[in-house]
Amino acid sequence: MAVIAVDNNAVAYAATGTEDPWPLVVITAPVSRRLDSGDLSPYAYSVCQSGTRNPVRALVFDLVNPSAVTVSAGGGAAVPMTQDPQEPRLWHGEWDASLLAPGEITLTVSATGTITRSRETKVLLEDVPCPAELPGPDAGAPDAGPADATVDASADGGPGTDAFVFPDGTLPPRPEEPASGCSCRATGAPGGDGAIPPILLGLLCLLAWRLRRRRS
Repeated sequence: MAVIAVDNNAVAYAATGTEDPWPLVVITAPVSRRLDSGDLSPYAYSVCQSGTRNPVRALVFDLVNPSAVTVSAGGGAAVPMTQDPQEPRLWHGEWDASLLAPGEITLTVSATGTITRSRETKVLLEDVPCPAELPGPDAGAPDAGPADATVDASADGGPGTDAFVFPDGTLPPRPEEPASGCSCRATGAPGGDGAIPPILLGLLCLLAWRLRRRRS
């Protein structure tokens, strides 16, 4: 079973077995720097190394409402995340990178529900503009400052740069910065800009799993 989510024009992906999937955690921001193959993700961007309130977002699927969801950076202490009041499967948090050295670090989100499970993502800390603070649960988005600054800051290539090309020789599209705040909420609204609602994909996976289990 897999969940594919679109957050701020970046794709996040998580897969698990159907026999014991819960809780299933999908970190949608910051975007994982590495694909499962270890290659650089075309959606990767650098995160502000001096930021004390860097945003993190995650989708959590479970048979029960999670009692706690936390985030930790670079093996540091876990910090509680907040459940979105309008979308209960979406959790928001902030993490302090100012005490960590620049470079690639591991960000871990843990959810306690049916049991406790964690998911990790690789993030590159660099001297890039820190996110502006915004009111509400989307505080801190967009994730790493203006799109052009975050894309060009990646030394080994990122989306829209000549250093990264698809196998057919074409360049990935340069990410577009949303008009305001985080686009993860906008994608869930009907009649939006055509982006795939992240929660819809997860619900479809859940429905298919339950139908299969009922038949068996």
